[in-house]
Amino acid sequence: RRVGFRRGIWDSVGACCLYDTIKTELLEANTSQNKWKEKKREAVKACLKGVNIICGTNVKAAEPPDVVAMKYRMVVVEEAAQSQEPPVLCAVNRAHPHDGQLALVRDTQQLPPSCNCKWAELNGLGVSLMKRMREEARVPYTILSQQYRMHPSIRKWPSFFFYGDTLTDGLKALSQTPVEG
Repeated sequence: RRVGFRRGIWDSVGACCLYDTIKTELLEANTSQNKWKEKKREAVKACLKGVNIICGTNVKAAEPPDVVAMKYRMVVVEEAAQSQEPPVLCAVNRAHPHDGQLALVRDTQQLPPSCNCKWAELNGLGVSLMKRMREEARVPYTILSQQYRMHPSIRKWPSFFFYGDTLTDGLKALSQTPVEG
């Protein structure tokens, strides 16, 4: 099941949207806003109980509050190098305090977090938690060394400018036809 509304997603996924199903049921029963919140919270808890994999945004990991109490043995934060620290900490907080593991995934050589406020940027929100952990806390990390998406002739530029000319091509990239021009 998908916890959330149907907005902006594929029809095949939309059919599984928990919030849309609950909202329809409650509208038909003509229930109050408070009842909607209570029903939503109960449904989310029931949906998440016993699942092996949960996917969602960093910020959504912080709501609803009683669901936040649920902890997991593995939390993977995708695009961690492009996210500011506060939203990433919402997801990090979901890791079990005793045996939880955390994997921050993204290439710090690519886009940094977006920060539209100069004051916030000067006070640390222009640096991702992933980059700060790597540079200041000396947390072990693995950096991209082999890529599979770009044609080798396109890969040369980012490899030289961002990776010290150490980026190599995987088999899929090597089998692509040359770029004309």
